[in-house]
Amino acid sequence: MLELYSVPIDGSLPAVRLNAAPVAAGDVGGELHDVQFFHLSPDSSRVVYASDEESNNQIQLYSAPLDGSQPRVRLNPALVTGGDVAHDPALAPAESFRITPDSARVVYLADQDLNDAFELFSVALDGSSPAVRISGPLVPSADVLGDFLLTPDGTRVLFAADRLQDGVLELFEAPVDGSTNPRRVSGPFVASGSLASPPVFALGPDGSRAFYLADQETDGRAELFAGLLSRPLL
Repeated sequence: MLELYSVPIDGSLPAVRLNAAPVAAGDVGGELHDVQFFHLSPDSSRVVYASDEESNNQIQLYSAPLDGSQPRVRLNPALVTGGDVAHDPALAPAESFRITPDSARVVYLADQDLNDAFELFSVALDGSSPAVRISGPLVPSADVLGDFLLTPDGTRVLFAADRLQDGVLELFEAPVDGSTNPRRVSGPFVASGSLASPPVFALGPDGSRAFYLADQETDGRAELFAGLLSRPLL
């Protein structure tokens, strides 16, 4: 059973456990509950971690003060049956949720509302306000697919999804607070055109441009394109 602990680097105080005590495993065979992976907030005030500590094999997202001074809080709402947070098998675990540079919010991938339909959500780092969906409405059978990126200022997220037409991957940006619907960055595509699968995209150093692979102009020929992102409101 893997759990999460914090201790002063000089060893001046004993280690404290940051996760809650896992409930008993519910299935035959007694599988153990584990903390799966974690990220420290940039301001070093809190740790965000994924664990199945409440329900065996159902990954959920939690936040706790790094010094263990208060109990952890769960960041996601109740999940649909079979749903998980930060558990897209196409991703390395650490890529499934990210903390904004100002340590204000956590952006995470989950099939939270519909099993196997992965969407992006954002929530306050300390759980003080509820999670909001930031990837917008999806057509049936669509998903947010692959990695997602935060702009350097942490105000927007870049992600790939077939949200407008099932099977046609496009690149979108959205504000991390969910204040407006996503805006398409890629395209327009020729008939049968799409982003590369799995998606390949990157942000420029200042967060003003996105670069991506797609057969945007000629079906079946992947080329490199750039798209402009919105400027944040000051």
